[in-house]
Amino acid sequence: AGDLSSYLLVSDDEVTSSADSEEDSGDEETELDLDDVQQDIDAIENDLETLDNTLDDISEDIDDANSESDIEDSDDDLDDAQDTLEALSNEVSAVKIALKDENGSDAEELRDQLEDLEDTIDELESRIDDLNDNLNEAEDDIDSDDSDSHDTDGDGLTDSQEDTYGTDEEDTDTDNDGLTDYQEVITYSTDPLD
Repeated sequence: AGDLSSYLLVSDDEVTSSADSEEDSGDEETELDLDDVQQDIDAIENDLETLDNTLDDISEDIDDANSESDIEDSDDDLDDAQDTLEALSNEVSAVKIALKDENGSDAEELRDQLEDLEDTIDELESRIDDLNDNLNEAEDDIDSDDSDSHDTDGDGLTDSQEDTYGTDEEDTDTDNDGLTDYQEVITYSTDPLD
């Protein structure tokens, strides 16, 4: 989308000879070019649709995530999406301000379109929040999967089992009695902490 200065044009009534315009340069009135505003609204709408599609892709990436690296990539993508959405929201606000004093049905129609864009922005913000929640859950699942199958000390109990039994995942014999934690829990059903 363009910047707001592109909306301002000298009104037809104010076109004068260069000599006259130099004298009156401080008094020139400007008007908002509603066609330019419409083009910017259309561009914002297209950017929001693109962002919506990007969020679909991020959602699929989160669903398919199976490593910390995948999570970090999705987190970076979500941060970029949030930044893009904030920029588009600022553009909508700027256009609303520019339209504030405009009258007529064309200006009213543009204000209605901006309200629709604000609703879309709110929906996308909600989607980003939901995707952040999903991302956190996926990260927890990956961390859980890692501890469910990982055996840091190599004693035969997974880190998750070590956590369940209160044993040290970095020590094969938590109570130093000569039996590994695995032997005490699985083989002999004794207390691995005593």
